[in-house]
Amino acid sequence: MSAGAVAVLLGALAGPAVVCVLLAVLRPAPVNVAAAVAALDGRARRRADGVPDQGRWSARMQRLAGYSARSSNRWWGIPAADLDVLGLTADRYLVRQLAWAAGAIASVLAVAGLAWFAGLAFPGPLVVLAVVAAAGAGSVVPVLAVREDAARARSEFRRATAAYLDLVAQERATGRAPSQALAEAAAVGDSWVFSRISRTLSRAARAGHTPWDASSRLGKRMGVVELADLADILATAADGAAIYTTLIAKAGALRAAALAAEKTDANARSQRLALPVALLLIAFLLLVLYPAMIRLMTGGG
Repeated sequence: MSAGAVAVLLGALAGPAVVCVLLAVLRPAPVNVAAAVAALDGRARRRADGVPDQGRWSARMQRLAGYSARSSNRWWGIPAADLDVLGLTADRYLVRQLAWAAGAIASVLAVAGLAWFAGLAFPGPLVVLAVVAAAGAGSVVPVLAVREDAARARSEFRRATAAYLDLVAQERATGRAPSQALAEAAAVGDSWVFSRISRTLSRAARAGHTPWDASSRLGKRMGVVELADLADILATAADGAAIYTTLIAKAGALRAAALAAEKTDANARSQRLALPVALLLIAFLLLVLYPAMIRLMTGGG
């Protein structure tokens, strides 16, 4: 790599760093009174809830996450539904993306630097393209991870909902009211699913909302329609309908569906293993037949 290419590359990397430093040092813009009052109100609510105040970096990341949330692109936008399932905030997701992109860029630059010191000079445009490609690939890794984790969390939530249906049915069989059955059944389990249902019901009780409406909204947010169905069933129970048999049948159907989904996933994994096993057998046969083929070819020659 020539000295000019190295200077161009260092300048391209130093430019954004200088801009960030200037943005951090320069005096902020004039304060918007309405926005400042809203921020103070939010800070007061966080202190009342025991949540620490946000720093300057966190506030800037939230603003950047707000800009990214306006994009509808599946790779560069904010997957709000998946983040809600995982309980992650948009700014933490964005920090993870930036960290992966920075790590990928640092890896490429480290490899290019070691190659330059070893006397193997890569062309400057190639290094720049590699840096850009590494940044894009690194920022995509959290997208795929969040998507996979959200799908796994939804599946776990759906399986736990079957047990929750059984518990609600047992509570109703003992003569509990629908709201009490929901709350006490959620308090039995100690997994994150039961904890989230319990928190949702507690917030609904403090806000004066019905627990089945809160459960329905939670089911729609999580993408688990079975929890919304439970809310509809309990809404009819509030009118005096007997729902024990319905809840037990619903829980059994949900467990059967979960078992069928697990069998389908296991079959798909087994089919994906067929190709590597076949390639391994072909390689083993070639390894065994290679000496005999060489002798035949040599003897024929």
